[in-house]
Amino acid sequence: MVSERFAIAIAEIIVYALLLPISLFITIRHGISKSSGYLPLCIFCCLRLSAAGLGIASENDGYTNRANLVWSEILGSVGLSPLLIAGVSLITRVNKNSIPRSSFRTNAPRVLHLFNVLALALTIAGGVLLSSYKDSRQRS
Repeated sequence: MVSERFAIAIAEIIVYALLLPISLFITIRHGISKSSGYLPLCIFCCLRLSAAGLGIASENDGYTNRANLVWSEILGSVGLSPLLIAGVSLITRVNKNSIPRSSFRTNAPRVLHLFNVLALALTIAGGVLLSSYKDSRQRS
Protein backbone atom coordinates (compact mmCIF):
# COMPACT_ATOMS: atom_id res chain seq x y z
CA MET A 1 0.00 0.00 0.00
CA VAL A 2 1.33 3.40 -0.99
CA SER A 3 0.99 6.19 1.56
CA GLU A 4 -0.58 9.52 0.67
CA ARG A 5 2.70 11.38 1.12
CA PHE A 6 4.47 9.00 -1.28
CA ALA A 7 1.68 9.34 -3.87
CA ILE A 8 1.78 13.15 -3.67
CA ALA A 9 5.57 13.14 -4.06
CA ILE A 10 5.29 10.93 -7.16
CA ALA A 11 2.62 13.24 -8.61
CA GLU A 12 4.82 16.28 -7.92
CA ILE A 13 7.75 14.66 -9.69
CA ILE A 14 5.62 13.88 -12.73
CA VAL A 15 4.11 17.37 -12.93
CA TYR A 16 7.29 19.34 -12.33
CA ALA A 17 9.38 17.08 -14.57
CA LEU A 18 6.98 17.99 -17.37
CA LEU A 19 6.96 21.70 -16.49
CA LEU A 20 10.74 22.09 -16.17
CA PRO A 21 11.55 21.75 -19.91
CA ILE A 22 8.73 24.14 -20.77
CA SER A 23 9.96 26.75 -18.29
CA LEU A 24 13.55 26.30 -19.52
CA PHE A 25 12.40 26.86 -23.10
CA ILE A 26 10.50 30.02 -22.15
CA THR A 27 13.44 31.28 -20.08
CA ILE A 28 15.89 30.78 -22.93
CA ARG A 29 13.52 32.31 -25.45
CA HIS A 30 12.82 35.46 -23.42
CA GLY A 31 16.32 35.80 -22.00
CA ILE A 32 17.75 35.39 -18.56
CA SER A 33 17.34 38.73 -16.89
CA LYS A 34 16.31 39.82 -13.42
CA SER A 35 13.06 41.40 -14.50
CA SER A 36 11.86 38.72 -16.91
CA GLY A 37 10.45 36.50 -14.17
CA TYR A 38 10.97 33.25 -16.04
CA LEU A 39 14.21 32.09 -14.42
CA PRO A 40 12.55 31.84 -10.97
CA LEU A 41 10.00 29.47 -12.51
CA CYS A 42 12.87 27.12 -13.43
CA ILE A 43 14.23 27.41 -9.91
CA PHE A 44 10.74 26.72 -8.53
CA CYS A 45 10.46 23.52 -10.58
CA CYS A 46 13.92 22.36 -9.47
CA LEU A 47 13.17 23.01 -5.79
CA ARG A 48 9.87 21.16 -6.01
CA LEU A 49 11.53 18.20 -7.73
CA SER A 50 14.20 18.13 -5.00
CA ALA A 51 11.62 18.31 -2.23
CA ALA A 52 9.59 15.48 -3.74
CA GLY A 53 12.70 13.35 -4.21
CA LEU A 54 13.76 13.84 -0.61
CA GLY A 55 10.20 13.05 0.50
CA ILE A 56 10.35 9.75 -1.37
CA ALA A 57 13.79 9.02 0.10
CA SER A 58 12.54 9.62 3.63
CA GLU A 59 9.51 7.42 2.96
CA ASN A 60 11.74 4.61 1.69
CA ASP A 61 14.00 4.89 4.76
CA GLY A 62 11.01 4.41 7.02
CA TYR A 63 11.60 7.89 8.44
CA THR A 64 14.75 6.68 10.23
CA ASN A 65 16.80 9.44 8.61
CA ARG A 66 15.00 12.59 9.75
CA ALA A 67 17.33 14.84 7.73
CA ASN A 68 15.66 13.83 4.45
CA LEU A 69 12.24 14.62 5.81
CA VAL A 70 13.36 17.95 7.29
CA TRP A 71 15.06 19.04 4.07
CA SER A 72 12.04 17.94 2.08
CA GLU A 73 9.82 20.19 4.19
CA ILE A 74 12.28 23.10 4.06
CA LEU A 75 12.66 22.90 0.27
CA GLY A 76 8.90 22.56 -0.10
CA SER A 77 8.27 25.76 1.82
CA VAL A 78 11.23 27.65 0.37
CA GLY A 79 10.05 26.58 -3.07
CA LEU A 80 7.22 29.09 -2.88
CA SER A 81 9.63 32.01 -2.81
CA PRO A 82 10.74 31.73 -6.46
CA LEU A 83 7.09 31.55 -7.47
CA LEU A 84 6.41 34.82 -5.65
CA ILE A 85 9.53 36.38 -7.16
CA ALA A 86 8.37 35.35 -10.64
CA GLY A 87 4.96 36.93 -10.04
CA VAL A 88 6.45 40.18 -8.79
CA SER A 89 8.92 40.23 -11.70
CA LEU A 90 6.12 39.82 -14.21
CA ILE A 91 4.16 42.62 -12.54
CA THR A 92 7.27 44.81 -12.70
CA ARG A 93 7.66 44.02 -16.38
CA VAL A 94 4.06 45.01 -17.10
CA ASN A 95 4.36 48.19 -15.02
CA LYS A 96 7.57 49.19 -16.77
CA ASN A 97 5.82 49.37 -20.12
CA SER A 98 2.49 50.84 -19.08
CA ILE A 99 3.00 53.36 -16.23
CA PRO A 100 5.11 56.53 -16.07
CA ARG A 101 8.40 55.96 -14.22
CA SER A 102 7.73 58.41 -11.38
CA SER A 103 4.62 56.59 -10.24
CA PHE A 104 4.40 54.84 -6.87
CA ARG A 105 3.11 51.73 -8.64
CA THR A 106 6.44 51.21 -10.38
CA ASN A 107 8.29 51.16 -7.03
CA ALA A 108 5.77 48.98 -5.17
CA PRO A 109 7.14 45.68 -6.55
CA ARG A 110 10.55 46.53 -5.08
CA VAL A 111 8.97 46.64 -1.63
CA LEU A 112 7.34 43.27 -2.34
CA HIS A 113 10.76 41.86 -3.24
CA LEU A 114 12.10 42.94 0.16
CA PHE A 115 9.24 41.21 1.98
CA ASN A 116 9.81 38.11 -0.10
CA VAL A 117 13.51 37.97 0.78
CA LEU A 118 12.66 38.47 4.46
CA ALA A 119 10.07 35.67 4.35
CA LEU A 120 12.57 33.37 2.63
CA ALA A 121 15.21 34.01 5.31
CA LEU A 122 12.69 33.42 8.11
CA THR A 123 11.50 30.17 6.50
CA ILE A 124 15.02 28.79 6.21
CA ALA A 125 15.95 29.85 9.73
CA GLY A 126 12.74 28.41 11.17
CA GLY A 127 13.21 25.09 9.41
CA VAL A 128 16.79 24.74 10.59
CA LEU A 129 15.91 25.70 14.17
CA LEU A 130 12.96 23.29 14.19
CA SER A 131 15.11 20.40 12.98
CA SER A 132 17.82 21.12 15.57
CA TYR A 133 15.16 21.35 18.30
CA LYS A 134 13.66 17.98 17.29
CA ASP A 135 17.11 16.38 17.16
CA SER A 136 17.98 17.65 20.65
CA ARG A 137 14.68 16.30 22.03
CA GLN A 138 15.28 12.86 20.49
CA ARG A 139 18.73 12.61 22.08
CA SER A 140 17.37 13.33 25.56
